[in-house]
Order: sequence, then structure tokens, then C-alpha cells
Amino acid sequence: MKISSFIQPHNEADKAYNLATEKIEVYTDQNHEPYIIIRDSKYIIYFANRDEIKRLVIKWYIDKYKTTIRPTDVNTALETLYAQAENCNDIKDVATRIYQKNDVIYYDLYNSNKIVKCSKGNVSVITETEIQDFYFIRDNFQIPQCIPNLEVSSANLLDIISKHFNIAKQHSLLFAVCVCTAFIPNINHPILIIEGEKGSGKSTMCRNLLNIINPTKKELLVMPNDTNNLVTVLSNNYLACFDNIGALGTEHSNTLCLAVTGGTLSKRKLYTDNAEISINIRRIVVLNGLALQIAQSDLVDRSIMLYLNRISEENRNTESNLNINFARDLPDLLGSIFNTISKALSLYGHTKLNNLPRMADFCAIGYCIAESIEEGKGEQFIKDYADNIKFATESIVGDNPVLECIKYIADNIGYWHSTMSELLLKMRSIIENTHIDRRIPANFPKNPSALSRKLNNYQHDLKTLGISVEIGRSTDRYVTIGSPENINVAVDTDKTDDIEDIINFD
Repeated sequence: MKISSFIQPHNEADKAYNLATEKIEVYTDQNHEPYIIIRDSKYIIYFANRDEIKRLVIKWYIDKYKTTIRPTDVNTALETLYAQAENCNDIKDVATRIYQKNDVIYYDLYNSNKIVKCSKGNVSVITETEIQDFYFIRDNFQIPQCIPNLEVSSANLLDIISKHFNIAKQHSLLFAVCVCTAFIPNINHPILIIEGEKGSGKSTMCRNLLNIINPTKKELLVMPNDTNNLVTVLSNNYLACFDNIGALGTEHSNTLCLAVTGGTLSKRKLYTDNAEISINIRRIVVLNGLALQIAQSDLVDRSIMLYLNRISEENRNTESNLNINFARDLPDLLGSIFNTISKALSLYGHTKLNNLPRMADFCAIGYCIAESIEEGKGEQFIKDYADNIKFATESIVGDNPVLECIKYIADNIGYWHSTMSELLLKMRSIIENTHIDRRIPANFPKNPSALSRKLNNYQHDLKTLGISVEIGRSTDRYVTIGSPENINVAVDTDKTDDIEDIINFD
């Protein structure tokens, strides 16, 4: 929105305000946060960053009048601009690197104002002047992206990815889908957890992901100690790659879960004790580490876990050679990704999936992406994703004493029926007889009611592991694990739903 100037400025603050009105427009974004945009450069500054706006106003004043201006006059002009912006009814969305409107995706190349426009059945490179409904915000940390080679088809995607990522063949399709969906901002994205021993290329993999999706000078991030700083990091990075993670606490886990599925995160306002800023975001998160200790099933349920094997000495290469080879193939990789997404957007409206898992949007578009790579790959993706969910759930059993005890009963006894009190005693006995230190963990349920709540929370995880747990609602609550025919027989946890029951077409 263009703002009007004072016809007869009465003081230095009025003059500074008039200078600003000649050079800027004011808007509010989709989160109702006011910002200015400099007309000549299309550069966006939020009013939260008032110091930067103040410096610009001072510069414009000095350039015009060849003299200085008092800070109080600058502040008055700034407050007047802020009042105009805050009451502005002209809303224009602001995006970082990627923006989606309906079935059209825009990707900012940050390269001579060029933008990739990807829609159903069509991909093209346009200029910034061809978009009107939104703005891309740019900062000094962003790096220009190369121009995609749109002559490269979706059929080449898996081959290009396998050249530059140390991914096992059975995980290549799942990883390729993760990469493609990162360019679709309006869906939930699973947290990508990368584990592996030293020398397996975890950090290199994260850097390459950044170079594909959101090239930036920041590179890999360190996990902040408190959630307030974590919210700040997430709000400033469309793709947040956290390096060398050891363990995640409950608050960090909850914040990451909300960030990838989309929601409102709150943080303390700077220089205040109790004022908060609410930030509505949806982000992509990557975690890597030698052996991540993640006990929160809620986070695992929203994750894809990949384990990288150590790169052999004969296959190891220098970092400079790896970077040169990757840069050479990056235009082809981007072209293949955008062509794959374009085909997937066309398929999406004609494909119906049943029995979707928790990350339903990701699974639905992921199926279409896999089919776009090669017909029939959609079913393989569904199976690979289901197998990975089961693998991820199994990975937390050892760090979760309740799940570990239930799995022990299912594997070694096969069938159990008792009151909740008797089950609690049995589980304590299992821990005392099987754990090396033979101590009851501090977070272990202390009474039958607490155990019942835990089991209710873990119903989905137990089902994923192939373990049936039924909790009765009589006066003295009972619990049943497995079925009588399984007594003394290990439960088969390898059964998966028939793929034909999951997929059907309109």
C-alpha cells in the first residue's frame, strides 16, 4: 500500500516521514505482521527490525538535506510509519525461498530475480515482475541457486541422487520423495533423522540437502539449549539442518513436532520478561548424529530414519572433488525434481489413498511423486514408508522401559491377561531380571493408573510393532497382551497391511 505524505511538513520528523513515503510501501503479511518494501529493490524489512529501517531513513535524510537529523525526529517518523503499516488492510504474503498458491509452486532462485514456476504439467523460469500476489523475503545469508536444466526428466532422479548421497538402495526412493516434497511448502513434512557411524557422510548429506533446497551461508546448525532460541532458529530457516545431535528433551521434541506439521510457536519478545510473539510456521527439519537418543514416540511417529554405513576407503573422495561433482550435476538434479513435482501435481487430484498414516499429506503426495518417477513406484513408496515407521518405532523400544517390557512379554510369553496391578509387578520383575543395573528407571510408572495412561498413549506404537494390547474398563482394570493361541509363541511383528488395501483409484 502506498502511503500519502504530508502536504506541508512542519518539522524534521515530517520531512523524514515524507522521504520514506517516496521510497517505500507498507503491507501486512499472512501472519498480520507489518513490513515495508523498498520499491526500487523489492527489499523487505519487518518493523520488528526497526534499527535497519531507522538507518535507511537517516541515510535518505542525509542524502536529501546534506545534514544530520536528531534521533527523536527519526523515531517519530518511524512510529508514524509503523502506525500506518499496523492499520494497513493490504495483505500480501511473504515467503522465504518457496511459496505455494493452490496448485502452483514458486521457487526463488535468488539469481537475477529469476523464479521457477511449477504447476500441473508445466515448469518454467519466470522473472519477479511476473508475480503480483506475494513477495519473497531475502537476506544476506541466502546464496543464489543455479538455473535448473528442465530438459532432464523425472526418470533420471534416482540415478542422480544415488551418485551424490550415501543412501542404501532400499531407502533411495523414500529419500528421493523427501527431497521432492521439501519443495512443496503447504504440507506436513516428516523429520528426517540421519544416523550413522563416523565417516558415513552425514554432514555432507545435510550440506547437499541445503544446496538443493535452500542454499545459505549458515550451513549446518547447532541445536539451541532452550526452546525460545529454537523457535527463533526455526522461524529464520525454511530448512533447518541440526548437526551432531545426541539427545532431545521433551520440550525440544514438542517444538520440532509442531514446526514440521505446522502450527503457532511462541517465543519471548526481546527485552521483555513476559511479552510473547506468536509465529505461525511450517518448516523442514533434519537431525543427524552418531546415535540419536530419542525416546518421545510422538516425534518418532513424525520421522523418517535413515542409517548410513561408513564410506569405504576405496570410495572415499576429497571434499573439494565432491563439491565440484555435485555442483556440476545440480542443474540436472533440480530440473528432474521440478519435472517430477509437476507430474505429481497432475496425478494428485486423481489418486485416492486409504488407511493413511499420521503424516497423511506427505504420504499422499509422496505416492504421486513416486509414481511420477516410475509407474508402479507408488506402491513401493507406501511399503517403504510403512517399513520405516516400524523401524523407527522399534528403535525407541530400548530407550522406553514400558515398551521394552511389553515387547518382552509378547516375544517371550506370547499371551498375558491380568489386572493392571499384576502387570506392573511383572514389568518390574522383568526390569530387575533383565537390566544390567537391575534398577527401576525414574520415569517408570509408579502405580497402575499411571501404567494404564502410558499404555493408552503407546497404543499406536504397539500396533506398529504388531503387538495387541487391550485395556478393560471394569472396576479392577485388566489388561490383555496378545491372544491365547500365541502363548509361548513369539509374536510375528513383520506383518504389514496388504498394499492393495491401501491404494485404490477413482
